[in-house]
Amino acid sequence: MKIKNTFLFLTGVLLISSCASVKVDDKTVEYYSQLEYPKKIYVSQFDTAKGIWDVDRSGSELSDFKKNASAELQFMMVERFREIAPTSNTPKSLPGSGMLVKGEFKKINQGSRALRMGIGFGAGGTKVEALVKIYNLAKSKTKPAVSFRTTGGSNAQPGLIAGGLLTAPIFAAANSTGLTSDWERTSREVRNFILNNADKK
Repeated sequence: MKIKNTFLFLTGVLLISSCASVKVDDKTVEYYSQLEYPKKIYVSQFDTAKGIWDVDRSGSELSDFKKNASAELQFMMVERFREIAPTSNTPKSLPGSGMLVKGEFKKINQGSRALRMGIGFGAGGTKVEALVKIYNLAKSKTKPAVSFRTTGGSNAQPGLIAGGLLTAPIFAAANSTGLTSDWERTSREVRNFILNNADKK
C-alpha cells in the first residue's frame, strides 16, 4: 500500500512539475505590418553581443560558448521551420521575397546541472530570453513585420534525491544539456507563432 501511495504521489508530482517550457511573452508582441505566410524561410544566427550571459565562462571560452549557442539555435530553427516551408540559413545577399527570422539573445542563465540532477523541482534550472524579429522580405529588409520576446527555461522536475529510481528518465533529462533543450523549445514556439499568426490568404 505504501508503494502504491508513493507511486501515486510521484506521478502527481511529475504531472505538476512538467511545466518546462519556453513561451512567447504576449505583452511584448509588436506588429508593424501583417505577417504573411511564407513560401520560403531564412534564419539568421541570433546576435550574442548585448545579452546577459550567466554561464560561468569568460574570455575565449565565453566567445566560443556564444558562437555555439547561436549556431545551435539557428540549426534547430531551420529544422523546425521546415514544417512550415522550405527553410535555410540566411544567404549573404538577402532575397527579395520570403520570410526572414533573426533576433538577439537577451538573457542566458545555464543554471546548475548538479542541482537539476540531485534535487530538481526548479533547483539549478536554466533561464533563457530572446528577442525575435520576423520580416516579410518583399515589403522590407530593415523593418520587421513583428517582434516579440520568448522567455522560459528548464522545468521544475524532481531530481534523483526527490524521485529515486522511479524518476530515472527525468534524471536522465536533467543530466542533459539544459540550454540545448531550451533552444529546441524556443524554435518550437516561434514556429507555432508563425503558424498561428501568419496570413495564409
